[in-house]
Amino acid sequence: MRCGAVVHRNFAVGITFKKTEVLMAVFVGLLILGEGVTWFAFGAILIGLAGVVLLSDPPGASQDAWHKRILNRAAGLGLASGLLFACSGVGYRGASLSLDTGDVFLRATLTLACVTTAQTIAMAIWLRLFDRGEISRVLSTWRVSSLVGITSMIGSTCWFVAFTLQTVAYVKALGQIELLFSLALTMFFFNEKVSRREVQGGGLLVLSVLVLVLVT
Repeated sequence: MRCGAVVHRNFAVGITFKKTEVLMAVFVGLLILGEGVTWFAFGAILIGLAGVVLLSDPPGASQDAWHKRILNRAAGLGLASGLLFACSGVGYRGASLSLDTGDVFLRATLTLACVTTAQTIAMAIWLRLFDRGEISRVLSTWRVSSLVGITSMIGSTCWFVAFTLQTVAYVKALGQIELLFSLALTMFFFNEKVSRREVQGGGLLVLSVLVLVLVT
């Protein structure tokens, strides 16, 4: 049981550090596209990051020494994941803005179509080489997977349209409000209790979103 708890905690720590993608998107966007953010917006992003850490921080992890929580493989993978997500978001915006014709929706959906096609081909090759039979199992559950695919497509379309309209760091910062929706679902549909840490994190996240809306 102890081993399982450690694995779960390491995974949660990695997810927490992955959330630094919003902060990384500020610097990646500035480096690649030359798009910065205002100091007020940067402060709001830091407030939101603090809220996300409180919401994502695994229970009991605070008992560990700070250097053990930061200097470990899970944290490294989480930071690498956050950096790659930040680069991909900025890349999507750059690709969409590079299109000379078409309205915002057309440019965003065309970029999404290219990205999805490339991801599908890469995933199909990977599964074919390293996990044979998985594609057949996915196709056998087409009713559920189709519903997931449709909702994911709608969500991705909204993300790409937002990336085309606004700086990636702003979009990702505002997008973190999804954590509050997830928290609300656990309260009302699964009757799970919300801890004080989660309430504090949610409050910081709301404050971050409000400041961003006012300054952008």
